[in-house]
Amino acid sequence: MYRLTMHWALPILTLAVSMWCSTPAQAETTPGSVAVFPEQMVVKTLANGVRVVVIPLDTPGLVAVQTWMDVGSRNEVAPGMTGFAHFFEHLMFHGSRTLPRQARAERLLELGVDENAWTSSDETCFHMQMRADRLEEALAIEADRFANLHLEIEAVRREAGAVMGEHRKGASNPAGQLEARLWATAFSTHPYRHPVIGWERDIAAMPDGLSRAMQFWRTHYRPDRATLVIAGDVAADDALAKVERTYGAWRAQSLAPAPAAIPVEPLHPAPLEVVMAWPDPNTNPRVAIGWKAPGFTPGGKDSAVFDVLGELLTSSVAPLHRRLVEDEALAWSVDAPVHPRRDVGLFAIHAELRPGVDPQVVKAIILEEVGALGSPVHWALSDSAEGGMDLVESEAWKGFQGRVALSRERLVRDRVLSLQSPEDWAFTAGYHAMHAGDPRSFERHLEAIRRVTAEDVERVVKLYMQPRSQTITVLVPTGGGVR
Repeated sequence: MYRLTMHWALPILTLAVSMWCSTPAQAETTPGSVAVFPEQMVVKTLANGVRVVVIPLDTPGLVAVQTWMDVGSRNEVAPGMTGFAHFFEHLMFHGSRTLPRQARAERLLELGVDENAWTSSDETCFHMQMRADRLEEALAIEADRFANLHLEIEAVRREAGAVMGEHRKGASNPAGQLEARLWATAFSTHPYRHPVIGWERDIAAMPDGLSRAMQFWRTHYRPDRATLVIAGDVAADDALAKVERTYGAWRAQSLAPAPAAIPVEPLHPAPLEVVMAWPDPNTNPRVAIGWKAPGFTPGGKDSAVFDVLGELLTSSVAPLHRRLVEDEALAWSVDAPVHPRRDVGLFAIHAELRPGVDPQVVKAIILEEVGALGSPVHWALSDSAEGGMDLVESEAWKGFQGRVALSRERLVRDRVLSLQSPEDWAFTAGYHAMHAGDPRSFERHLEAIRRVTAEDVERVVKLYMQPRSQTITVLVPTGGGVR
């Protein structure tokens, strides 16, 4: 499978009461000031370059294993190679000469191991859940396919057919297609412009792509591009010893080509807007507006502000949500799906409209509400005790400060309280280890969110959410008018 968005699935624990108190205006982070991961967590790099994270948890008898590879559609630079990161996610299930696909699947079934994988723009993740006492054999099976993958042309052709079927299924999803058009319009050079699954013409050429697939494997599936996360009912020392005996034997393929340089996206010369005609007249109209946003830096001030912005604009109590969904009944939903990208990406707002609603009306409302966050009224005149007039903080500004405080506290609380399983812990650690080299950057990011102020929000909206960096995509069902 592939992911177009990254979902924040993050365990239940108690934080200090001070975490929910109002934060000072200072927006710098203090590393480690919010403790989330257990003290027993261990991070180690093996001699072959594999980064290992072990998180002991009180999950009796259960453990999650995730292998994160530093490769996604972002790395598909060469012509004709779009979709290869996702394609290779499929091919990795074909096993090795010693444990071919069917034998591998049967043995994992006997062990009670549940496995799957996903691909995003920036990484590929292979994940397993199992009984803790089956850990070492599962690690040996997993390490074997990474080190000794074996592919045959007929297997490649069959898998290419499966990918084409997945592509055609996705092509019938209006929300997914509007999202793809948004990114393809906003980016002219960077690989973020193509969907994770790839362009159809490149998918059609995959059946004869065995040699290109093996080159892709040698380049990107190397131990020094892997992060292994084990979370659950394990002792750190014991788990590390098992990893050394399995993943420690993985060696990079000789003569592997170096990854291609990723092109830098130029600035927008002007706002961009496209209208998609959708052939089903019974489909609801949609609007998506995106602004170029800096790459995600866990613990970075601006990255934290963009997280808070999503809450400010699309939570159930946000003025934009209330106006579109409740007061004026123009939309069924409005949301800002999380797109934390390694390079410059998009902060986007999506709205699914009610039948017959004019998308241009909704577009204008979204832009108006976004603009209001960048130009709040700070000051107002008030009668003074001496009979004159004083300049005081406006009620609107005080209300805005309160909304920012509520949004940041709700965001931190929800991200912490949603960490409920070994898989959630492993995802959080793996994601932040991939993006910042350290799983504890998650804690630093929570601290950065806690310190976001109303002034920070105003600054970020003014700096990034301007017309020049704006891309608008509109989906209109054919055969259906607008009121």
